[in-house]
Amino acid sequence: MAPTIPGLSLPKPLKFLQGRHKSSSSSSRVTTSTLTTSKWSPQHLTAANLAAIHGGEDKPVEKHPKDIPDTSPEDLVKALSYLVEHSADEDVSHGIESYTINLLEIPGLRKLIPGLERLAAKYHIGNFVVVRETGERIFETMPIYARIGMHLLFYGDLEIKLLENKTVKEILKEQSVKQGKIYDSPESVKSILSFIKTYNIDIEELEEPDISKYGCFNDFFYRKLKSDARPVQNLEDPLSACCLADCRLAVYPTVDMAKEFWIKSRLFTLPHLLDVPLSPRSSSLNMRFNGGSLAIFRLAPADYHRFHCPVDAIIEGITWIGYPENEKGGEEKNETQWTAGGPLAQGTYYTVNPQAINQDLPVLESNVRSILYLRFPETIPSDSTQDPKPHPHAGRSIAIVAIGALLVGSIVWTEGGQEKGTLVRRGEELGYFKYGGSTVVVVWERDCMKFDDDLVKNSIEAEPIETLVRVGESLGRLGDR
Repeated sequence: MAPTIPGLSLPKPLKFLQGRHKSSSSSSRVTTSTLTTSKWSPQHLTAANLAAIHGGEDKPVEKHPKDIPDTSPEDLVKALSYLVEHSADEDVSHGIESYTINLLEIPGLRKLIPGLERLAAKYHIGNFVVVRETGERIFETMPIYARIGMHLLFYGDLEIKLLENKTVKEILKEQSVKQGKIYDSPESVKSILSFIKTYNIDIEELEEPDISKYGCFNDFFYRKLKSDARPVQNLEDPLSACCLADCRLAVYPTVDMAKEFWIKSRLFTLPHLLDVPLSPRSSSLNMRFNGGSLAIFRLAPADYHRFHCPVDAIIEGITWIGYPENEKGGEEKNETQWTAGGPLAQGTYYTVNPQAINQDLPVLESNVRSILYLRFPETIPSDSTQDPKPHPHAGRSIAIVAIGALLVGSIVWTEGGQEKGTLVRRGEELGYFKYGGSTVVVVWERDCMKFDDDLVKNSIEAEPIETLVRVGESLGRLGDR
């Protein structure tokens, strides 16, 4: 029996936006279809309403989102500030969880960004994802704040001064810090019920289903789940790897493939991501990961925001990139700082929406981030009493890069805050994000990881698409050496 929450009624079957895969160019268009609500329902609710508002017509997805027409950067900054200031309202659809469908209900916001309404009448604003279990392609609409962030991102590197003589980078950081403080405040608890309703969150799987026990919105945002809510697949195979988050996933056997199909920033390299010297000969870390593979786990606001260990491995240490000393998260008294050897750049707070990653914009390698380094043990961890077997990748490394984003308050390591040498098992919690969707990139050494075929196939199609996965689902297997 599901826990009872005053004022909460479970939604009826809803209309989702759904795209069928076709070999023709029409695969980028959206049509409506009725589905039953399932675990994949966050942004689809408002996407359906969006189609209804504009007649449900077959219209294209906005492919290259840049300028919002007839809207100044200054007004966009004011609109972003408006959304942040209203993020703790009882109705979350009037704040950060606003989508284009909500513009008609928010006159104060609508007058600041009139061009967005016209843009939404012409295009569906968002992206397709594929449900792993069924192969079904569904559409996720983009929150207004992320679309504003997309527009402002094109001004970021120009260092143009906007409101109060601040650059875009300064404004995005300021709003991100402000958002974190709002959602850490006791007043923000009144948003929790609306958030649950908006995103159809299954409270039955929560470790604490009584929402009155949460002291602020962020407490609920990085909520814990029951221990059996995300079982780890293939536990009998000690070399298998599991997905570390509830998210949208893209995987690439090489960095070159990632840059060909997904990450379009010309500046993106593993040394830039890890903040190490570019020359493989001048950096042991760079040499170690040169030619490696990577998995990109993108979390949306409605997702469970704790991330877990994908393999059995030993903690080597943590490094922070782009964070002032007083803004580092985690249990600092237990942290093992492992300096990567590169300069500590001033990190940015750009949106990590796929449309931004798919543009020539320095997002993943510029945003604030923290890296947990792991290494494989000498022998395969086992609960049996038999003699341990040598690990085929003993001593090789993994980098788990937690990346902040627009309106993400902070990155916190939990298991990752333990002392160097701690063995972490598959599925064990590593850390969490405070408010906002964000991304974890996992980097493997060359020829270490073989990703599951279905994940690779989706990631390298003519129009690459992310796969919806959950913590514990199969990611692939460590290769034999």
